[in-house]
Amino acid sequence: MRSILGINSEELKDILIEKGYERYRARQIIEWIYDKAVLDFYSMSNLPKELRSFLSNNFSIIPFDLVIYAQDEETIKFVFKTEDNLTFESVVIFHHNRITLCLSSQIGCPIGCKFCATGESFYRNLTYEEIIGQYIFAKSYVKKDIRSVVFMGMGEPFLNEENVFRVIDTFIQELNISPRHITVSTSGIPRGIINLAHKHPKVRLAFSLWAPDERKRESLVPLADTYKLEIILKSLKEYVSITGNRISVEYTLLKGIND
Repeated sequence: MRSILGINSEELKDILIEKGYERYRARQIIEWIYDKAVLDFYSMSNLPKELRSFLSNNFSIIPFDLVIYAQDEETIKFVFKTEDNLTFESVVIFHHNRITLCLSSQIGCPIGCKFCATGESFYRNLTYEEIIGQYIFAKSYVKKDIRSVVFMGMGEPFLNEENVFRVIDTFIQELNISPRHITVSTSGIPRGIINLAHKHPKVRLAFSLWAPDERKRESLVPLADTYKLEIILKSLKEYVSITGNRISVEYTLLKGIND
């Protein structure tokens, strides 16, 4: 069943008009899903019963199922199963008065970083619906607004650039999340870094360095032989020149390897 998350407002209006409903119903549906994180069409109380029935019979909202979750005082980890029986995860982080959602962008990861379980295999990119669905689901689950998001879960965001950038558009335009509270973490994809600077100059960037010299970095990040550190650093300098933003550098210490 098609997820309604993948239908833009104009297309939704056309569908509703074709079925004899008013155009403004589209905005009501969008508000129920994005603003109130309601995951059941029948709970959308200001919609006619016939429309709620039509939506429920023809569309889903969240295009995956929750199969595992683990919770402690600071985090909630969700594991989801897709319609093609693949799994991916996202994590809600509670820190002082802020709630941050760590999003996945791919199922598995093609980068192949050593010491990272995600890098053991790559299956496919997550769709737009599957990425934004993580946010809607998490917001519904915690029953609080989530105003900070990081693309720092499974996958390399810039290798799923089209869907990730579309989700960022939705965060900013539909959910009124400040772009300064959105962070994209990358292992170093120069094209993606430059494209982010041009398309979303206020969104934050984090770079996973792993090792300061080329040879050691290539041993830890197999794809590093394609994206040389010299080229990555050049793209990072261009990003700073375009945006004026600082870049966060992430470095995981591995005893006896890169410490």
